[in-house]
Amino acid sequence: MDAAKIGLEQDNGEILGHNIHSEIQNGLYLTTDTLLINENINNFNINVEVIPNQVVTKISKCDKVAIITFVVDESRKYQYLVGADLEIGKM
Repeated sequence: MDAAKIGLEQDNGEILGHNIHSEIQNGLYLTTDTLLINENINNFNINVEVIPNQVVTKISKCDKVAIITFVVDESRKYQYLVGADLEIGKM
């Protein structure tokens, strides 16, 4: 799957696009492109920092979804979008 956006409604009713690369299964999406992850971090005001020699994990809630961000270093970031429609039993 090429990069796509999923619209997420904010508390104020504004719809923001969240960048994704692949759908792992219904309700679980992955983004691996650092530039797109940085855009998601900025758009959704995710406060995550790079700590040398540590993997940093940040879980952010946005309406009925969770955004899980992993930061290894500035060039290696990974992000999952977990939707309310995720069926964990299917994993």
